Formats: sequence, C-alpha cells, structure tokens
Amino acid sequence: MIDFNNILVKRNECILYKAVRNNGESNGWIGGNMPGFFLGQDRLLDSYKNDYLFYLALINPLNPKKMFSIFTPRNHRRLLNRNIYPKCSILLFEHAVSQESNNTDFTNPVILRHYISGGKAAPNVEPHYNSNGDVVWISNGQVVPDYENKAESFLIKFGGKPELIQASPHYYEKLHKDGFEFLFQIDEDGYPIELIEGDLPFGFGAVYVYAKIKDDIVEDTCVGYWQFS
Repeated sequence: MIDFNNILVKRNECILYKAVRNNGESNGWIGGNMPGFFLGQDRLLDSYKNDYLFYLALINPLNPKKMFSIFTPRNHRRLLNRNIYPKCSILLFEHAVSQESNNTDFTNPVILRHYISGGKAAPNVEPHYNSNGDVVWISNGQVVPDYENKAESFLIKFGGKPELIQASPHYYEKLHKDGFEFLFQIDEDGYPIELIEGDLPFGFGAVYVYAKIKDDIVEDTCVGYWQFS
C-alpha cells in the first residue's frame, strides 16, 4: 500500500516508474497495442479510430484493479493547438485492468513497446531558483546538492509535486480553480534510447495528469496539459 498522505497530501514523497524491456514486475506498458478492455467499446472505437493513437497504460497504484490508458492525437497540429485544460486533446480513460489486446488499429508505429516497471518510492524533489537565478533542488525543505548529477531519470512520477518544464501558472491555474490537483506526470526524459523510432511525441517534453483529490478519494482524472522543451 502506498502512503496516500505523504504522496498526495503532504507531497513529500512520490512513486517513480521506468520503461523496461523485460517483464519483471510490470505495472503496464508504453507503446504496443491498446488494452483488451477497449475491444468491447464499439462506439468509443468508432469515434476515435481515425484520430488517435494508443500511448500507454498504467495500473493505478491507488487501486490495482484499475488502470489508466492514454491516447494521443494522430494530427500533431491538433496536439499543439489543444495542449491545456479544459480543451487538452490528449485522452485519458480509467478502466478495469486488462491485458494488452492483439488489435493494432491504434498502435503507434514509432514507439517500441516497453513494460512499465514496478514503482519505486522516493523523496519528492522540486526545482527552485536562488537569488542568482540558478536552479537549486529542494526535498522536504532541504537543498539536495548536485541533484542533477545524482538523480535517476523516470518515465512516470506519481504524486509529490510536478517537475515542470515551463513554470508559468498559465498551465495549471484553471485546473486549480476548478478543484484539480497534480496526480502524475509522464516525462520523455525517461525514455530508453531504443524506445522511439522517429520524432518524440511531445518534443522532449512531459504530460501532466490531474484529478480531484479529497479524503483519500481520487476522481475526475484528466490530462491537464503537456509541455515541451
């Protein structure tokens, strides 16, 4: 069981996931085919088949019977033009856990399928700028010396605080106003070298997922925005 209070209330801890080739302790997958759950959703498939590609499926660490599936627009201009809540074009579905299907209608040809590793608990670390304008990394109120040289890259950071590429409040102020809080992010800095055979979907960026979080209940999960370097 994860410590809900430390991860999503105090936010001094997080869970980190990586993309790996071997199926050790798998918590989902990135690339490959969509989960079998969607094969029974004819109306949904008909609505999105020509417009979207499957991106990843992550088992929800708060409820291992559920998983999140994310789909991205095939049209890159649509992805760029609709990059922020409430009109973000990236789709997220929470549904019962299911295995990968054999259906390739939504498979992204540039992503080489990888598993998502077992989650690893870690202190939350976030960037701040000192008086000289230099980035310093803070964990639980303390500076982490030389953090960038010590830090492990991650594919997914669940809980804690978001590590933003662009810190402008423009991205999250509407979400906060409507009662949403950060849930997890997917960071392209954590891609293994062999994962992508072409352009990175988000321009060496990150996707940020938000939800309404209250009294140990997480609901109304959605993609809040994505950013690129």
